[in-house]
Amino acid sequence: MRLHGTVTSPFVRRVRVVGLELGRTLEFVDTTTPDGRSSLERLSPLAKIPVLEVGGVGVLDSHAIIDLLLAQHGHGGLRPPRPATQICEGNMVVAVDGALESAIRLFYFRRDGVDVDAIPYMRTERDRVGRTLAWLDQQVRGPWCTPEAGFGLAELALVTCLEWMQFRAAAPLAPYPALLAFLAAHAERPSLVATRPTG
Repeated sequence: MRLHGTVTSPFVRRVRVVGLELGRTLEFVDTTTPDGRSSLERLSPLAKIPVLEVGGVGVLDSHAIIDLLLAQHGHGGLRPPRPATQICEGNMVVAVDGALESAIRLFYFRRDGVDVDAIPYMRTERDRVGRTLAWLDQQVRGPWCTPEAGFGLAELALVTCLEWMQFRAAAPLAPYPALLAFLAAHAERPSLVATRPTG
């Protein structure tokens, strides 16, 4: 299995963490190179990362890839989903994804020199990030995202989102003490350390 992406993408990082947690080797294809980009475009009409190549076919989107890996290889070191916490975990992941996608758009617009405060849609994106981080700060239960202890998909989504925001200086986290404590609680998890972007 070949994972197409970049080492800084939080969505790619989620897949890499799951691979490590399951003890699966995912060959990495760097899509910042011409060959990597060509391979990505061959597999996906969207040319969005991550894409997992399985038998010459691309599995598109991090959620679909992670679902496939868990279905084929079990949950390894990850907390399996439970019916009692399904709604809570699902809501956490959806909220994290929404905030992250908004923060990513803001980051790239700013990097391209756009005054995001001058565009009403981008102000909405900025407000969505802040509002969602405030909500998440109230939702976390110490190191966990659900009433059940253990590192699961919600925790993975939140860690990768928050660490990307720190890495890219995309959103201030200082106003959210519970989120900072949550991050500190997971800072030394080996799969997260091994995939943390640097530089």
